[in-house]
Amino acid sequence: MRGIIPKATGFRSSSMTSTDTTGRQAVPRALGELVRFGVVGVAHNLLGYLVYLLVTWLGTDPKIAVAILYPLGTLFSYFANRHWTFNHKGAVGTSMARYLGMHVMGYALNLVIIYVGVDLLAFPHQLVQLMAMGVLAMMFFAISKLFVFQGDKDT
Repeated sequence: MRGIIPKATGFRSSSMTSTDTTGRQAVPRALGELVRFGVVGVAHNLLGYLVYLLVTWLGTDPKIAVAILYPLGTLFSYFANRHWTFNHKGAVGTSMARYLGMHVMGYALNLVIIYVGVDLLAFPHQLVQLMAMGVLAMMFFAISKLFVFQGDKDT
């Protein structure tokens, strides 16, 4: 059925991955990035939690375990999102600085959400943190896509 739709409509008949003049590839690309971002996030949290359980079971203090594992998990997520999620080919230093800045901002926002939700509004901390995780995940995806890993991508 190739070539049936006239080129005047703005569609190309060659491939689903080519960009047409209406920008229709942007939505499937963003959806794919969102799914991959979610997979990286789940893998990061699941792997991090399992390693946390192991090292604390072996006798490491929980605070020491988190102090060691959190930066390692952040590095894992940075490189997985850089290469797999966004296929970013730009400078590592620039994107890593932006990524770390995003996490510092996210940490501060998480504390504010907990303070407002738990201390001021008296909601259960479990629900507030669950909501915060959703907000932060959406925020991290948008900032990663539009700022951290923006530009220098392979198409």
